[in-house]
Amino acid sequence: LLKYNNVGELQWNKTWGGNQRDGGDGIVIDSLGDIYVAVTTQSFGAGQHDIGLLKYNNSGDLQWNRTWGGSVMDWSMGIAIDSSDNIYIVGTTDSFGDGNGDLCLLKYNISGDLQWSRNWGLGAGEYSRGITLDELGNIYLMGITDNTRNLIILKYNHLGVLLWNRTHSIGAPYDLFDIEFDSSNNIFLAGYKEVTGYRDMFLINFDSAGNFICDLTWGGNFGDEASALAIDSSDNIFISGSTNSYGAGQSDMILVKLIIGEPSEPPEPPEPSGKSTYLGPGQSLILHFSVKGGDAVKGEYSTDPHLSLIIAWGNEGNNGIMAQDTSQGTFTLNILDGSGDCVFSFTNLDTHGGILQYNVYVVSPDSDSIPSFNLSIIITVSIVICILLI
Repeated sequence: LLKYNNVGELQWNKTWGGNQRDGGDGIVIDSLGDIYVAVTTQSFGAGQHDIGLLKYNNSGDLQWNRTWGGSVMDWSMGIAIDSSDNIYIVGTTDSFGDGNGDLCLLKYNISGDLQWSRNWGLGAGEYSRGITLDELGNIYLMGITDNTRNLIILKYNHLGVLLWNRTHSIGAPYDLFDIEFDSSNNIFLAGYKEVTGYRDMFLINFDSAGNFICDLTWGGNFGDEASALAIDSSDNIFISGSTNSYGAGQSDMILVKLIIGEPSEPPEPPEPSGKSTYLGPGQSLILHFSVKGGDAVKGEYSTDPHLSLIIAWGNEGNNGIMAQDTSQGTFTLNILDGSGDCVFSFTNLDTHGGILQYNVYVVSPDSDSIPSFNLSIIITVSIVICILLI
């Protein structure tokens, strides 16, 4: 345990443990400035691993320590504190419940007295991943099932009464490491998801009743994952983690900011649908055009988000649909003819390498027509800013 002042000077450091493996799993501070650390210990307690709780004062003096567990393995995965300075630890227990891994929740008061403990499982191995509290003192636990790898969210009140539980299938390899609320008590969980063989940052959103809203992934060509999550008073989401796709080395620290909002829908394109370019909200550039006389293609360019692209061709999609991750490619858009219906060239330099020709003309529903001969756009996208629809 290390304490630094606000200019980064080390004030003191403390260690705790025995002759086996002992490690910290989370830290909180109470209203008096005392420090509580959740630990997993092999050196102390009743079993192979036990859950521990340490209390230090602001000077780094150990006030007390507690252990909890049975004869086999029990370990902590997070800690939270409420407005009355009650401390909650979430973990996983093999000692209690069905003996095959259950989520466990412990409540201690400020003196280190255990108020109650709860365990929950489905009989197939369930493992905790995180804990958070809402402003009413309700407790939310995040976990994963072992057999189906489904996501678990549990809600308890401050008395330890289970209010509801939810499971959700992700559909791909994943893991989660943090859970937080926004001002409307929507629940956000962050971790990673393997989409194309590599890990991407993963954010999943539920409402206050535990109903799924949406999820998103973010990343590049290599492994990227989220490890911590924070939400400010304006409901902006900040995710920290590691990236192998961006930065200077094999693995760099990364910080991503997501803006939560409900963006206005772009206006309907003017006739003829499928062959037009116009300005959308916020001066975004909307492109509609057809491929080989088939279904419409829509591309959108603006400063926030930079670019999204979906290409469809054939009747009713019979010939296929392609969706391009814009964080992985460089797209060049050039108007080749400046008069009337002009020839539009789209080049995907990253994946396909070929040049496809489209017939489009340039109009704007909200302003004068855009001179097509002035349209020459080169877009290089390194980061996609995602907007969650809440």
